[in-house]
Amino acid sequence: MNGETIVDHANISAFLRKIQYPLCFLDYETVMPAIPLFDGTRPFQQIPFQFSMHVQHSPDAELEHHEYLHKERTDPRRSFAERLIELCGSEGTVLVYNQVFEIARNNELARDLPEYAVAIQAINARVLDLLVPFKSRWLYHPNQNGSASIKAVLPAFTDLSYDDLEIGHGGEAMRQYGAFMSGELNESLWPDLWNDLTEYCKQDTYAMAVLLDVLREHIHPESATNS
Repeated sequence: MNGETIVDHANISAFLRKIQYPLCFLDYETVMPAIPLFDGTRPFQQIPFQFSMHVQHSPDAELEHHEYLHKERTDPRRSFAERLIELCGSEGTVLVYNQVFEIARNNELARDLPEYAVAIQAINARVLDLLVPFKSRWLYHPNQNGSASIKAVLPAFTDLSYDDLEIGHGGEAMRQYGAFMSGELNESLWPDLWNDLTEYCKQDTYAMAVLLDVLREHIHPESATNS
């Protein structure tokens, strides 16, 4: 690499041309209990309990933030799916970072909640994976140290990081929410948990919006046309 930034203008431009508005930046958090907590679930099944979504209605529009966070010790899947379908609408690109994860969770929701299967699969059909340009090294900075993780890419290209967050990675979010779900977390700590989970998940979707702008900055302006 010779310590130089790699920029593949053609592939970045082709990726950006796939984006349609309104644009939803989407990220999930899950809990994975060894002993199933809910009917119809398996040991270690990943149960989505939270999502963050930033919405941008046009390339120059301000970001709008929405979220779902299940704050009861009940099965979150139905209310999660309902809120997801409501916020995603029926048009535009749904941008995620590592689509394998969100698509798999959506497929499980569609299987377990067949009445929502058509709407959920329609969301899957609109998914575009922001991981691809960085994993494919169409844009690569030496400070990534070989990693395409969003936590490596974000500080490599911006002044942002996850260092100041109380919850800094998905495993910690899963652990703390799992303690809440199993009744091991004192109720006095719940408000702090809701705040920490919100800030962590919100950072993920905001980071995606920032990194999309980073991609745009590394192409010739006339080559990135947005629908």
